[in-house]
Amino acid sequence: MAAKKSEASRELSSIWEQTVLFVRTIAERLEADVFIPGYRVFVEMSNVNPFTTIFLGLFSAVAIPFLLSFIGFASFVFALLLTIAIGGAFICATTIVGIVAIFLFAILSIVLLISLFFTATGFALFLCLRLIFHTQDVRGKGIAGWKEECSNRIGLPTPPDLAAAPQIPLKLEDEDASPPALKLA
Repeated sequence: MAAKKSEASRELSSIWEQTVLFVRTIAERLEADVFIPGYRVFVEMSNVNPFTTIFLGLFSAVAIPFLLSFIGFASFVFALLLTIAIGGAFICATTIVGIVAIFLFAILSIVLLISLFFTATGFALFLCLRLIFHTQDVRGKGIAGWKEECSNRIGLPTPPDLAAAPQIPLKLEDEDASPPALKLA
């Protein structure tokens, strides 16, 4: 356990040392490329125009907080208005899509009702025409043929023919006896 901690500590210190080295390198480059040349220009400018340099220095020192405040305020206002605009656009888009969806639902409901009507009408017309064929035409088989054809076409099982079913005779004990009379209490 202690070995793992020391290894992690060494790794962390190695990362820390690399970060410090990177920051030092960047700072040295900034100092060599920006700060020292900028300082030299500032010193030369202050030797040539001392009042202008003092004025610009004071103006910059006093103006920087206001400039930063303005930039922060402008960023805040821009972000706020952008958020409101995006939110408003989302609400408007949702409302428009919702209204159109209601119209779509109404149209689809009407189409469903029309489809059901025409399907039922066509089915009833088919049944009527087949009934006319089976009852009026020489090749027809009557109502029994119509019933069988319709059952087959629709896919319903054909009901058993009751006439072909075996008849079970009903025997009464006393065939001459009349049915029992109702007793009223």
